[in-house]
Amino acid sequence: DPWLVRSSFMQNSTLREILAEPMEATILDNSAAQPALSGWMYLDHGAYVQAVSIFERNLTQDPADALSHAGLALALAFQNDTSEQASHHLQLAQFYAERSFVVQDAVGLMALIRGDDAQASDSFLGVFQTLRNRNDSVSYYASTYPRPFLPGDTVPQLSSMPVSSEIYQHLLWLAADLERSGDDESATEIRDWVESQLAY
Repeated sequence: DPWLVRSSFMQNSTLREILAEPMEATILDNSAAQPALSGWMYLDHGAYVQAVSIFERNLTQDPADALSHAGLALALAFQNDTSEQASHHLQLAQFYAERSFVVQDAVGLMALIRGDDAQASDSFLGVFQTLRNRNDSVSYYASTYPRPFLPGDTVPQLSSMPVSSEIYQHLLWLAADLERSGDDESATEIRDWVESQLAY
């Protein structure tokens, strides 16, 4: 990962192994996310053509699938797609699930791809704040789940939404960026939080 931050934090071999794990899924037990799951797996392994095909197929079945929109935006961007299509799908992902940390992370990663470090930092900070403050309340669950909240859903499902190793890498990038700007306190807070999550 070109944005993997090299820091003393990464010298811990156990944490390095955790961060090196491929992103099998951002949300493992979310049945609504399953249609996008294989697309994200292809995306993580650099198989962008296959990822695009899967995300496009998913969106023909569910145009409001925020994770497929976000994944498609990144897959197109990683193929150096200079059209407005990638931006369009990212905007749709934000429209359908603006407070989703997965979508927020995609916005930040897209900014990195385009060389906009300031936007990337703002987006990854939003990811950090969302993850640090998330809880199992119905209001949070309803506002961040990438599909309409249904009466039959159970809030504890939210606890089974693990954060991918890639998102942790982006948070470490954020910490390094904050450190470069002189905000050592915030950088330390983010690094300590990431370490605590990986040690959990």
